[in-house]
Amino acid sequence: MIELTGLQVKDFIHPEESVAWNALMKATWLKRLLDWLGSYQARLELKTNLLGNTFGVTREDMPELYCMIREVCDVLDYRQPIQVYVYRSSDLDIKIYYGDTPVLIYPDFILNDYDRDMIRFETGRAVTMLKSDNAQLRVALWAAIPLVSGIPAVGEVAVPVLASWLRKADYTEDRGGLLVCQNM
Repeated sequence: MIELTGLQVKDFIHPEESVAWNALMKATWLKRLLDWLGSYQARLELKTNLLGNTFGVTREDMPELYCMIREVCDVLDYRQPIQVYVYRSSDLDIKIYYGDTPVLIYPDFILNDYDRDMIRFETGRAVTMLKSDNAQLRVALWAAIPLVSGIPAVGEVAVPVLASWLRKADYTEDRGGLLVCQNM
């Protein structure tokens, strides 16, 4: 098997997401607003969701999961340390919070019911989201959509554009998940 390493998101970004991302980032006021909203919303959710709802796990608690996360990070060339938390839920997605040290929050459903390849795929999606800054932008967009929806002229244009970008970002994250699996 040929092992891919050192991948950059720009190497596998969905072409339509790249176009949408560049269009979004040309509006510097929008970028500043989204950065502020994303940072504020992430800090708020991190404090409210981590307190009492989840528990942190260490490398000693779950060595196989930490080994898999390290492998995923090596393939995607993501060098920032990651904290891992677990919570009881039947959710199908890993929650992501970013900051000085990014946090991946795994629902126990994924850890108990997914096989190794599916956990690796989902972890690859999450690390791709962190590496591409999509995690921060997603949080900002979910906070911004209700704000712009209330302004008819802006909402009619902005909401479909933002929703379209979110869908294209999903494609890129799926590509990242498939790349870390490296299973043809």
